[in-house]
Amino acid sequence: MWLTRASGLAQLALGLLLWSGNMALLATHIPNGFLFVLLLEVQAGIAAWAGVNWRLVVFAVLWGLFVPYFGMTQSQLLPGDLHWVVQIAHLLVGVAAMAMAERLARGTQARLATRSAPAARRAA
Repeated sequence: MWLTRASGLAQLALGLLLWSGNMALLATHIPNGFLFVLLLEVQAGIAAWAGVNWRLVVFAVLWGLFVPYFGMTQSQLLPGDLHWVVQIAHLLVGVAAMAMAERLARGTQARLATRSAPAARRAA
């Protein structure tokens, strides 16, 4: 989860720097975005294995597929004066993915804690 958090925070920082006009960072923002999405998908797989709500897992997987598609096509959406709307939407989509990864991780930790609690009581 820490790698997912670090990648997500890097995405936020890089994105804000891109908004300031430093387009050279796009070459870092894109692969880091793919890394973040890969980590989200791995987190969803771990959550599924742990028995987290299947609806959340499926939604996270689908969201993880949508994020790079939206990111890679956003430059073609609403070009001109209204492109800021797409940029804000891109930011919100990414923040939602970060929140989803956190929720999957919390659910996984809770499920694994309830699985190990009976074993800990038997050992005591």
